[in-house]
Amino acid sequence: MSIWMIPLPVRDAYDALTRKLAYPSSETLRKILEVAMSPEEAQLLVEMPGTVEALAAKVNRDPKVVADQIERMFFAGLIIEMPEANGSASYASPFPYCIETASDHMMWAIGGNFVPKSGKITAQDLWDRLDEKNQQLCDLWNKFFYEEWYRWQRPNELGHRRMAMLGGSEGLARSFSIMPAIRSLEKSEAFGTEILPEWDLREIARRGEKGIYTRVCTCRTRAKGCDFPLWTCGAIFDGMPGRDVNAEIKADRRGQLHKYSGEEWLEVMILGEEDHMMVHMGDSWVVACNCCRDCCNWLNPLSMYTEPWEGVHPGPYRAVVNSDVCEGCTKDCMPRCAFNVLKAVKDPSTGKVKAHIDPDKCVGCGQCVVGCKVEGAIIMELAEAAGAHVPVMGGRAKLPGNIPGFKPDIPR
Repeated sequence: MSIWMIPLPVRDAYDALTRKLAYPSSETLRKILEVAMSPEEAQLLVEMPGTVEALAAKVNRDPKVVADQIERMFFAGLIIEMPEANGSASYASPFPYCIETASDHMMWAIGGNFVPKSGKITAQDLWDRLDEKNQQLCDLWNKFFYEEWYRWQRPNELGHRRMAMLGGSEGLARSFSIMPAIRSLEKSEAFGTEILPEWDLREIARRGEKGIYTRVCTCRTRAKGCDFPLWTCGAIFDGMPGRDVNAEIKADRRGQLHKYSGEEWLEVMILGEEDHMMVHMGDSWVVACNCCRDCCNWLNPLSMYTEPWEGVHPGPYRAVVNSDVCEGCTKDCMPRCAFNVLKAVKDPSTGKVKAHIDPDKCVGCGQCVVGCKVEGAIIMELAEAAGAHVPVMGGRAKLPGNIPGFKPDIPR
């Protein structure tokens, strides 16, 4: 065996955890773990999953001591609590899965511990309250994201549909999808655009009239790049398909969930899209977030290292320009396109500049429609009506060519 193939011995529990996260040489990631937990707590994470008693036996430690350590780790977002039917609980670590789950759980906990639960809360309301330790954790995660994760793993995950959080690298995985802007659908309805209820945030608000629950945006908690609304992450409501929301609310022992009325939540979504050019990430089965361009761990790496549209699974709509109506005032629509799809194109026959959108690259966020001041110049249409290619789930970008039975039909 070559000397280069001999595995290095595991130094300690921190080393074991950085290996699980696929960044064994990252000193920044190791520092995050050292600040977040003691060596004894790190060892518990390595030994998870298990009950308090089972974990205590594994590490040869007093169960009462382990119970106290697990409780502290739970409130710090370092472990996942899984209630059992008999009233007991077992515990697991988010760390074996991916960078994103590890960071998100810590940021959700920081938000739940420090941010107020009432009022129109922005990211600044959280930063002003963080203690020194949690401020350091946010800064370290931000350093790791920009200097390591964004440079290497993250763009590859997004552009190649290898999202560890959403299916990993086995077969056809997928990336995040897009919900159209509320105002873009309102503008387009007058021109006969068909509205799909499952993709209409107004309908989501109506379904959530008993209450819509969100968590803090993990990206704004970490990055401090904007002072936009904070409670926007992962909307859930009673009757949501595929989710036992009542069980999730009951299990919210850390106080991570913030309750809006349907009307209040819709107001926050509209504020984000109109005033801050935010993109609604999600689809008909998971309403995920209201994403900005200053902090987002999805939009930022795409913008920095690839063509942004390639790392997105488009929604069912596309923005369509009516050249007969468009007045060429692209200063209102172009800055709103976070995906580098909308262009200003000069008509060679008239010399006039018109907005142009490639329907096979448009992801259907609707931001250009929100910004356009000329009635009917840009509207949303269903992809089929717009003549756009409709990709299979997981398709669209640079798919690996060795998937049995899969023949990509992606226009390039």
